[in-house]
Amino acid sequence: MLGFVIAINNTIWAGTILAFAILAVIGLASGFSHHRKPLPMLIGVLGAVLISHTMQAEYSRVIELSGFALLSVVAILEWQIKGASSE
Repeated sequence: MLGFVIAINNTIWAGTILAFAILAVIGLASGFSHHRKPLPMLIGVLGAVLISHTMQAEYSRVIELSGFALLSVVAILEWQIKGASSE
């Protein structure tokens, strides 16, 4: 057998995922303070809430991926808003 196995504590892994989702929302709050458009912040909070629910209450791969998808969409939206405001 080639390779190795890394054992990761599931609680620590879930906490790390949740921490990065919260950091993403903090970043969105910073963007909101500049452009004052609430849609990215609302979508980002919804994504973080979905991730939080699936990490803390009841795990669901579909809900987790939906939360990540929302955070990805909002990152693109923020990028477009910043690009439009710099023109």
